[in-house]
Amino acid sequence: MAQLDFLVLCESFAVDQATNRLSIFNIVETTVVAGFPVAIPSLAILTVWMRENGDESADFQCRVRLTTPGGANHDIRSNFQLTGPRHRIMQVVQGLQIERQGDLVAEVFLNEVSVCVRRINISAGDTPPVTSVP
Repeated sequence: MAQLDFLVLCESFAVDQATNRLSIFNIVETTVVAGFPVAIPSLAILTVWMRENGDESADFQCRVRLTTPGGANHDIRSNFQLTGPRHRIMQVVQGLQIERQGDLVAEVFLNEVSVCVRRINISAGDTPPVTSVP
């Protein structure tokens, strides 16, 4: 069965046409907004899958379910085959409506089995300061 290598939620990404290198821009860990309701202009979702023995001819169904703090579900579906050792699924959701403060939950399913959950806290207020470790 295919294995999820990673899930990234970000503002955008780009794939270099010459090298196939992936660049990920502005990973979303938490979001602070001026107030609610609010629409997230663009949320890019990247899943990368690794092939295991026996996966070469299998057809897989991936579903990413976004659940807003208010409980609304938004499913993004895609089918894929692992013809190479890795497979990227790149999706973009535009205008996602967030009605109130709380966690935006991204859950990844492979063939309807949950394989990963990520949470992004969305709150109102001023942008928090960046904390870095020297």
